[in-house]
Amino acid sequence: MDEPRLHPQHTVEETLERFPLVAAVFVQRGMACVGCVMAPFDTLDDAARSYGQDADTFLAELDAAARDGG
Repeated sequence: MDEPRLHPQHTVEETLERFPLVAAVFVQRGMACVGCVMAPFDTLDDAARSYGQDADTFLAELDAAARDGG
């Protein structure tokens, strides 16, 4: 299995810029991170915590979407 491409300390903005297709994961989970003014500052871990998401599961889902999209 490939190493994960994403890290919990990556910002939401850098993640969306590098892997635009992961936006669907945020939307499907009801997270308003796409286009949020805090996206440049909040890490993926911050976003997961803010929305009561399990960070490991969330990151794995983002990583799978990033792999599928490029």
